[in-house]
Amino acid sequence: SRKSKSDAGLIPSWPRPDRRLLANGLTVLVSELTHLHTAAVGLYVRAGSRYESRENSGLSHLVEHVLFRGCERYPSVGALNEAIEDVAVEVGGSTGREFCAYEAVLDPVNVRSLLDVMGAMFTAPAFIDIDLERAIILEELRDEVDERGVDIDVDNVAKAALFPRDPLGRKIGGDTRRLEGFDSAACRSWFDAHYG
Repeated sequence: SRKSKSDAGLIPSWPRPDRRLLANGLTVLVSELTHLHTAAVGLYVRAGSRYESRENSGLSHLVEHVLFRGCERYPSVGALNEAIEDVAVEVGGSTGREFCAYEAVLDPVNVRSLLDVMGAMFTAPAFIDIDLERAIILEELRDEVDERGVDIDVDNVAKAALFPRDPLGRKIGGDTRRLEGFDSAACRSWFDAHYG
């Protein structure tokens, strides 16, 4: 049998990740790649447009935005950003149809510190500045339409055609009219249901 390039030692092989289920139900995967000099941390939450009804369409995306506005330990966006930037360049957030992702690349010596900051973010979020984050999302939604209000975002158009009567076919950012009605109570309820 032929040996692959990986077997010949030219490309490092990927180790099997160590998978652990914590007492609180959180699944943790750790994969050590000792040839690299950085660490990557990601938190993935089963929340996204797939899990939304028409009434709460866009709530996953709003919650993802609002989580960066502060928490009990870091009560403002400035305090939270400073804590993150002390240990990593940033924690990036994104919302998809299947999940919300919070990811960072950093020096391996700072992993424990970053997990501590992220733990504070996701343990006691403040749910403040909803109006500001809503305005940002509304601007993002405007970027997806032309001057007549017709959606021109290829991903949105394709998903709507493939899944016309399914949540997978809806826009991740939601419906602009419904988005206006979401407040901190709605965000907290969605967070409790999907993050807790």
